[in-house]
Amino acid sequence: MKWNVGTKISMGFGLIVAIFIMVGIVSYQSTTQLVEASNLRQQTYEVLRRLAELESLAVDIQNSVRGYAITGQDQQLERYHIAIRSIDESFQEVRKLTADNPRQQQRLDMLEMPIKDRVNLSKETVDAIQANGIKMGIEIIKTGKGITLSNKIRQILEEMASEEQASLKQRVEAAQINANNAKRTILLGTLVALLLAALSGFIIARNIARPLQYLTTVAERITIGDLSVNVLTDNRSDEVGVLARSFERMTRYLRGMADAAEQIATGDLRASIKPQSAEDVLGNAFARMSENLREQIRGLLEGANVLGSAASEIVASTTQLSARRR
Repeated sequence: MKWNVGTKISMGFGLIVAIFIMVGIVSYQSTTQLVEASNLRQQTYEVLRRLAELESLAVDIQNSVRGYAITGQDQQLERYHIAIRSIDESFQEVRKLTADNPRQQQRLDMLEMPIKDRVNLSKETVDAIQANGIKMGIEIIKTGKGITLSNKIRQILEEMASEEQASLKQRVEAAQINANNAKRTILLGTLVALLLAALSGFIIARNIARPLQYLTTVAERITIGDLSVNVLTDNRSDEVGVLARSFERMTRYLRGMADAAEQIATGDLRASIKPQSAEDVLGNAFARMSENLREQIRGLLEGANVLGSAASEIVASTTQLSARRR
């Protein structure tokens, strides 16, 4: 396959650009994955916060009702009322945050009824105390239904929190692996690109710049009339090889013209000058000059022959005349 100089240079720099593009793509993908992992971590932290909030609200409901049952003081119900208003909102927020996790959704389905039962039991207890006194509320608490519901709620919340913690650990490890892979890819890609750049520079200097510098030196010697230079050529098929062979042919041609001129200068007009083409100004001029000189020499020889014949006739006439006088 024949590759010209432009193709070689383009291939070298094309490989470098391709590597940097690959590094850029990997960096972009890694950055995107890191951002996604960061968002997922933030989501997991929010889920854990909401789960802790749910557990805290359930505890507030239980403790507030017990405190009210023991003391009968209405201020004990302040946290109870706050928890009643907030627990459903927190539950729905957890459901939204875990919408992409079927197992957590199943646990929420299991959790929904115990929370409602816990809230209803607490309202029933408070209503009983307000209607029939503290003793009735204590009797409801003694049944143990509240503790059972609270334990069930706590168990489900702990299972959900454990899964979120495990998921968080996996996401942190995956993010770390992605970060390390991105670092290695960027470092290795940059190193390979630099090596290719150095190799491309070396190849360009060796295969293109040096031959061109040599041919420039040859051209300078030719311009001062030194035709003794020998142009080294090889089997290169690119522009540098074509240029070297062109210089070699030009030097050989000029050397032939110089030899012909030297032969003509010694008076030898037998030199045969063949122009390279119709556009060969120098060759055509030398050919015409050589032919004109030969024509002039032939004319001079013919004139000399005529003069010789006339001289011979004059000598013969003179001899005859001298003989008659005697």
